Amino acid sequence: MRKLTKLVHGLKKAGTESQGNSNSGASVIEDSEDQSGGLTLEDRELIGFIETLDKRLASLEHDLWIARRQMAELIDNEGHK
Repeated sequence: MRKLTKLVHGLKKAGTESQGNSNSGASVIEDSEDQSGGLTLEDRELIGFIETLDKRLASLEHDLWIARRQMAELIDNEGHK
């Protein structure tokens, strides 16, 4: 699993755990926290940004893999001339 994906999962898990660790019987949620997991708006924005970066990184890694393969084919073809 990629480091960014692990970071996102860790942030989500931490938000969920902090929601469940209330000392009182009733869970008190601050106005800025999400009702589904205790994540603040900033947390959710950061998670979204990291997920976007992770997707872009995956796309760039794929493009790099294709470029390397094409370069290897060109080098191989030059050697057979």
